[in-house]
Amino acid sequence: MPDSNLPRSSKIPASALPRSEEGCLDWLRLIRSRRVGPATFIRLIRQFGSARGALDALPAIAAESGVRVSGALGPGAGSPLAGASGPGAGRAAGAPVGAGSIRSPY
Repeated sequence: MPDSNLPRSSKIPASALPRSEEGCLDWLRLIRSRRVGPATFIRLIRQFGSARGALDALPAIAAESGVRVSGALGPGAGSPLAGASGPGAGRAAGAPVGAGSIRSPY
């Protein structure tokens, strides 16, 4: 799926770029996972070779660091933001925001 004309980052190997819709969804799941920011995302992609590999390893990584994980991670596991609070909590990650779904504080 990546366009060969787009600029590339030297931080992420070309072999780790998503080549299918499923691969793109894995990237989104990984970057939206709890405690995964930009630097951790790149480190995980480089370490495991793909977002799928990183997603498969996240439960073990979390357990090693003492983070309690409720439920499985990955496809069909629900929102990676489960247990989050605040505006939009309980709404599936990536779900469209429709009219009336966000209340104004005013």
